Amino acid sequence: MADKLVSPADVATSAGMNFRWTVLVWLVAGGIINYIDRASLSIAAPEMIRELGLSRTQIGLLGTVFAWTYAVMQLPAGWVIDRFGAKKAYAVAMIWWSVATYMTGVVGSVSALLVMRALLAVGEAPCWPTSAKITAAWFPTKERGFATGIWDSSSKWGPALAPAVLVALMIAFGWRSLFHVAGAVGIAFAIIFLFLYRNPEQS
Repeated sequence: MADKLVSPADVATSAGMNFRWTVLVWLVAGGIINYIDRASLSIAAPEMIRELGLSRTQIGLLGTVFAWTYAVMQLPAGWVIDRFGAKKAYAVAMIWWSVATYMTGVVGSVSALLVMRALLAVGEAPCWPTSAKITAAWFPTKERGFATGIWDSSSKWGPALAPAVLVALMIAFGWRSLFHVAGAVGIAFAIIFLFLYRNPEQS
């Protein structure tokens, strides 16, 4: 009888490699950062309207550009992850969207803001597919549903935490600080992930 095929995730589990739970915490944190970054615009919008002279229609257009770009970029995101690997794709994507977030707090014209929102969407598109890929690598089949439910909860934790964190920043330091702090946190997290994350067979 042929030997049963064993995945790297099964090997990691059987070897008692509890590092997979640390990886899960990283995915939750990355997802929270993802949603805080995209929520920054809605929090900063009233002050942006006042200071930059934007209309509510223009703010709505910024949201529309993000949504359409995000939807379209979901299509090639999976190919990028398979081609370059989950580690590189996740870290580069987070740095990409974090720089776009930071720069949103620098620019001041509608056209520049539209570009930043589009770039944000391009960077954020691989986040969820990469989390699924990492889950498949680190968790055996019997645990993947549970692990996926945990990191997917970040899509709710992010919007829940964003108002409290971002409003406090805006009151203390102005609306541009929202984007600067959120972007800097994302870049720092991506660098840490890039240096510490390993696939199961390399860990």
